[in-house]
Amino acid sequence: MESMEKKVRELPSVELGVAFSWACQEVEELNLDGNTYFKYPSYPQGKWNKYVSRITNSIEPGNEVDYYIDIVNRFKPDVIHIFGSERSYGLMIPKIKVPTLIWIQGNLTVYAAKWYSGITRTEINKFTKLKTFINGMSWNHQYTRTMKAAAREQKIFAGCKYFTGRTQRDKRIASVLSPGSSYFHCEELMREAFYERQWDNPATGNELKLFTTIRSNIYKGLENIWETSMHLQKIGKGKISWKLAGISENEELAQLMVKKYKKTAKEIGLELLGKVDANRLVKELCETNVFVHPSHIDNSPNSVCEAMLMGVPVVSTYAGGIPSLMQDGKEGLMVQDGDSYAMAGAIMEVWNSPELARFFSENARKRGLERNDSQAIISRLFEIYEEVLRQEKGITFQQA
Repeated sequence: MESMEKKVRELPSVELGVAFSWACQEVEELNLDGNTYFKYPSYPQGKWNKYVSRITNSIEPGNEVDYYIDIVNRFKPDVIHIFGSERSYGLMIPKIKVPTLIWIQGNLTVYAAKWYSGITRTEINKFTKLKTFINGMSWNHQYTRTMKAAAREQKIFAGCKYFTGRTQRDKRIASVLSPGSSYFHCEELMREAFYERQWDNPATGNELKLFTTIRSNIYKGLENIWETSMHLQKIGKGKISWKLAGISENEELAQLMVKKYKKTAKEIGLELLGKVDANRLVKELCETNVFVHPSHIDNSPNSVCEAMLMGVPVVSTYAGGIPSLMQDGKEGLMVQDGDSYAMAGAIMEVWNSPELARFFSENARKRGLERNDSQAIISRLFEIYEEVLRQEKGITFQQA
């Protein structure tokens, strides 16, 4: 979103308004480089309110919509573009007269269905710290909140007429949750650093370097990494190191893995880096031999797109919208989610054949550059806005 915002801000004929939650008491307005930014009060605020919210499994209250409507009335936009359906933004759609699109990010309705795919509820109860339960921060608590948000999300979908996204999964979900709505395909911009470097590091000899970008979410497949790494160790072909960005060893999900498998990350060749910036990610991707994506459910993960843009060979689960991003056997390899044996085998295929790695790299790089062309994406975005305005009001506008 930041990359897209930067490009849109450069257009002289466009006035951009951006709204986001913040630790403030009322809606605040900030003007910067000819564009307007709105801060609205985040929920909840204060330690006690946050604690009560967690233990009661509360999600944002409906009165947040009043902030959104206030911002719309102040800015008077021609088109509103909401990024994601997970928050309450879409609840304002029936209460305003401005054409509004939702850019589908994830989908909580589906995430909730895949929540316990890799780690069971029983294991959560067995391995999670008592303090975490008392504070309302366990994965079971988060599941309850996700279910509430999923119900809200379904209401948002039903009230929205226009959607954008970049996968067949997006389109199919929109057709079911919002029958009769219009869906527009549009790719997304990647961060600039990933356009500038190209991968050229196939595995050779008896050493393999793997890399994964992962979030500390139960459905992202961290246990898949633990199991796959143990399989690769048993094969005993050589030294294997696997770096994970986005999660650290002191996070409870990582500690849960240690309790579940009785193996520390270090013992099975894993290095948990925690949060890293784009430049560090680019550096690590250049040095790795294979990028591995282990998720049980996903829509269109930017981590896979970033790796492909750089030409890094990808081994990924066949989950969510990923089949729309890469072609199995041409731009990488895909396996069933949760199948750590097949994932280990797919990694071995790429390890054993530098020629195959280069084949995947060339094809992935080509597709990534075509898919993530910034000018083409911005042009397409404004074509969508113009079409929505035409459908809603019978008017058009000219892009600079």
